[in-house]
Amino acid sequence: VDSTAGVVSEETGLVVEWEEYSDLTSRMRAHVSAAASKDEGEENENTVAPDQLAQYEKSLSILRNSVNNGKRDLVLAEEATTKLANIDSDEADDAPVDARALEEAIEKNTQERQAVRSDADKFKEMYTNAVSRERLIATARELHDDILGWLKISDALSPNGIQNDILSEALTPLNNRLKQSAGDARWGQVSIGSDMQVLSSDGKTQQPYHLLSESGQWRTEAMIAEAISYISGIKMLFLDRFDVLDMQNRSDFIFWLNSLAESGDLETCFVFGTLKAVPSGLPGTIKPYWIENGALERQSSKTKETANV
Repeated sequence: VDSTAGVVSEETGLVVEWEEYSDLTSRMRAHVSAAASKDEGEENENTVAPDQLAQYEKSLSILRNSVNNGKRDLVLAEEATTKLANIDSDEADDAPVDARALEEAIEKNTQERQAVRSDADKFKEMYTNAVSRERLIATARELHDDILGWLKISDALSPNGIQNDILSEALTPLNNRLKQSAGDARWGQVSIGSDMQVLSSDGKTQQPYHLLSESGQWRTEAMIAEAISYISGIKMLFLDRFDVLDMQNRSDFIFWLNSLAESGDLETCFVFGTLKAVPSGLPGTIKPYWIENGALERQSSKTKETANV
């Protein structure tokens, strides 16, 4: 009984130490000793008072409870002893923990994680820039192709482009005819450039139309008119101010008209000029007409101060 700490109260559930029951235990021991000394034949003799019996039963119940509590406490104590031994064994086997090393490892891992995140942000920015650059390059390429296309159109529409090709196709036969006429009339060769500039050459130098003499401009216009008449198939000419030519150029002009008429390249030609007399010795393809005071009459050999042919 003395090995337990006390008795658990059924009312409160708390442990009541043995000192609280010291009087009770002393009396119980006295009664037990007295009962043991009596003769066995006096078993049936009622030597215990009823109130004492109730106290004995209560004491017996308390003793039983204390024994049970003692057994329970013993089991708990043994389990606690075993656990304590295990804890001591585990602590003895485990190596001491270095908190500083753990902190350094955590700091290192944190820095590595931050570095990885920083690299990821950089790579993401590089990717975004690369995508934007590719789009910009594609847009620039499309614009470049568009510009090249427009430049081709601009070149085609420039004076040196389609217009030049069309003019070249049109001017080539015209210039060829002008070259032939210059040879037939024994005049300077006339040519028209792609810029529509009219040039006249005497075999040595070329001069633009506006720098030619009045006679040179008239001859140039006459040959251009004949070339247009020939190419268009009209075969008709109207030439005024024939009198600006000197005698040699007049003779060359008449010879040229006659050759055109004989070859069939010219069917009708009206030539107007102010002369002193009706020209004589004209070829049969040319007929002179005299106009005086607004009246037209045919003249064969009439001399006047002023005459129109």
